Amino acid sequence: MKKGFLAEQPFLVILAVVVIAVILLIGFKFVLDSINLGKKLELHDLQEDLQSSLDYHNSISPGSFSKQTFNTLSEINYICFVDRNKPLNLDNIPDEKYNFLIESHTESNVFPIPYPYTIQVNSFSLKGFFLDNNPLCVKAINSFTITLKRESAGIKISDV
Repeated sequence: MKKGFLAEQPFLVILAVVVIAVILLIGFKFVLDSINLGKKLELHDLQEDLQSSLDYHNSISPGSFSKQTFNTLSEINYICFVDRNKPLNLDNIPDEKYNFLIESHTESNVFPIPYPYTIQVNSFSLKGFFLDNNPLCVKAINSFTITLKRESAGIKISDV
């Protein structure tokens, strides 16, 4: 072997290790981004399904009601609905860690509460409902069921 080749060999090994590490990091980031995008799409689908159900119940005659089941992410422990036109009873929130988030996110009225606790909650807003118990938090591991009742004031959401 020539002395020049032996001197270049460690450089090639280090370069190969760096290239492999960069490829693995990019791949890992791509997988994480794909998972996060999938979760965001599932929450968006939940929002669309809930709003479609509210819109449908708004078009039927007062007094009509139905029980509706919606699928959620496995990380979601509760779904909390908030009527922004009524005062909040913070005792209805299952985990006091989320009191501040529900109080401060005044533009949102639906809060998927994840388990374990995380400061980032992907809340959203729906139109056309009211509650008797404010907020209404429903157990939602993989799915949840609520009752939608058409009343003269709008659609009342209640627990089953």
